[in-house]
Amino acid sequence: MIEGYNDLNNFNISDFHKEFIEDLFKYFVDPTKQFYNVSWKDLEERANTTMGKVAAIAPDPEDFNLELKNVSYDPVLEKFSLGSRGFISSWDVQKDLNTPLIIRGVGSGSQRAYRHCWETGRTFYAIDTGYFGNGKFKYWHRITKNNLQHLGPMEDKPDNRLKQISWKYKKPKSGSDILICPPSEKVMKLFDQPDPETWTKNVIDELKKYTDRKIRIRLKLPREQRSTTNTIQADLDDNVYCLITYNSIAATEAILHGKPAIALGPNAAQVLCNSSLSEIENLNHPTRDEVEAFARHLSYCQFTVHEMKNGKAWRIIHEGS
Repeated sequence: MIEGYNDLNNFNISDFHKEFIEDLFKYFVDPTKQFYNVSWKDLEERANTTMGKVAAIAPDPEDFNLELKNVSYDPVLEKFSLGSRGFISSWDVQKDLNTPLIIRGVGSGSQRAYRHCWETGRTFYAIDTGYFGNGKFKYWHRITKNNLQHLGPMEDKPDNRLKQISWKYKKPKSGSDILICPPSEKVMKLFDQPDPETWTKNVIDELKKYTDRKIRIRLKLPREQRSTTNTIQADLDDNVYCLITYNSIAATEAILHGKPAIALGPNAAQVLCNSSLSEIENLNHPTRDEVEAFARHLSYCQFTVHEMKNGKAWRIIHEGS
């Protein structure tokens, strides 16, 4: 590296970008290529051939109000774009192209993009709240290729990332109540399901064919409440026998908290939980080894914004480490 520019290592950017910036400086100090042999044409070719792998599309204002956040673009999308050698854009610009997309949230614009990708086979990376480890603030974000959640198979991973999340196995505790967690209206619309109220009624009517257990309903609360004063873990500890949802990460939270679950839609927890209401009295109870393996697997499916920016998230998604 050129003397005087070693402080590039202090920046949270990918090795690719560090090398590119270093060579850019080499060009500036030696434009005639007498010593460093870096030309402007070389830089342009590298930019054109190795950047632009993916395009982020800005989320709808309903999901992320740029003006309210006082930013020009969603910083999470921007960081992952940088670390994946991609670029920021919008749906209107990208809709007729074939560049893989980075999509965040499930607002109407994001839903349009998801449907387009599923119908055309276009590659996309969905970013949403992490599976576990978050508190009041979203520190962890899950990133899923061509799905909204990781649907399996479960991969064998080391436990080093679990230490960052501070997750520990919780011994199962018996209970008798059924806890239903209806998904959001946005999610139900994306998967062509009934609205949450109708879906919940249908689930209760079906459950009554197979059990007479007490049924409780936990509606999705504002983030500050569900992450501090009214957590799902507290509800699960309150005499819960089983959690039922559609594709909410509540099923994953239940499994990781020692409770069985039924997931009626595409769900990361489906590798360990049941999928039919008729199985309510014959549930799968994962072993400690299975739950710990599940946690290790998911720890490699979610990332911090720093890992997005420096390329680690992209590397783990494609190389596994």
